[in-house]
Amino acid sequence: MSAAGLIVAGLLSVVRVDARPALATPSPLNVRASKSPGCGNTTRWKFDDDSHHTRNTTVGSDDRQYLIHLPEDYDEGSPSPVVLSFHGVGSSSESLEAASQLSESRQRLADKGIIAVYPLGMDGSGGGASWEGAPYEDPDAKDIKFVNLILDELGDNLCVDTSRMYASGFSNGGGFTHLLACTPSVNTRVAAFGMASGAYYPGTHPGEACQPDRQVPVVITHGDDDPVVHFDGETSDDSDRELPNISNFSKNWAERDGHGREDFEFSLLNDDEDVHVWQWGDDGEEGQYYL
Repeated sequence: MSAAGLIVAGLLSVVRVDARPALATPSPLNVRASKSPGCGNTTRWKFDDDSHHTRNTTVGSDDRQYLIHLPEDYDEGSPSPVVLSFHGVGSSSESLEAASQLSESRQRLADKGIIAVYPLGMDGSGGGASWEGAPYEDPDAKDIKFVNLILDELGDNLCVDTSRMYASGFSNGGGFTHLLACTPSVNTRVAAFGMASGAYYPGTHPGEACQPDRQVPVVITHGDDDPVVHFDGETSDDSDRELPNISNFSKNWAERDGHGREDFEFSLLNDDEDVHVWQWGDDGEEGQYYL
């Protein structure tokens, strides 16, 4: 199974499809199908023969862009789930689409095709497009506002299931996805978050600064031999570049979601026994997966 498949399966598994989530405190998030204002209307956005549209928009004084792919079964009268996917530093929307495979027809949530959305970061000091929270970000980028604008524009122009909007990211994009999971203006709109090989710099609030107002379902995937973002974490003379131990990072999320750090179930995902799963919470319950 691809990393995208792991994340999509995990995102669906950690959110019940037939009931409100069990929250630590009340939240407006509801996982029953909910139609956006764009449902029932023919979109004015122009999609090409491959069902792609590149949306150019503005956040403050900055020009921003994101790529959208509609699923084969998209119906303007029936709401579709959305997955936002954030690229790594120096990458692009198109590269992440190819690598993540989220636009593939086999990727489905609640028996519906996915509206896959690939935002583009702004050029920082790290050699290309990047995301807020990293030490090489563009300090003037308003990435969280950008994400909320994307959610608004998608809902107004397409038929979106606003109860099944998800965020995922890879490397620098995974770290930014973590920042979104810690941000109330986003985590009350986005049902669950998936991070692959995330670079959880201090600016993405991997520690005590992350205090969501609800239990936030997360899927964390990380290779134990990752040569770039080391599983055991990294120290640095520059405190802005330190990275956490991934095992401790995952257990911190378990605590945030009301679970004991050691209160997990361990399983093997495949016959080769090279994908290990630590799960907090019951299947379909607000909880955490760690792979």
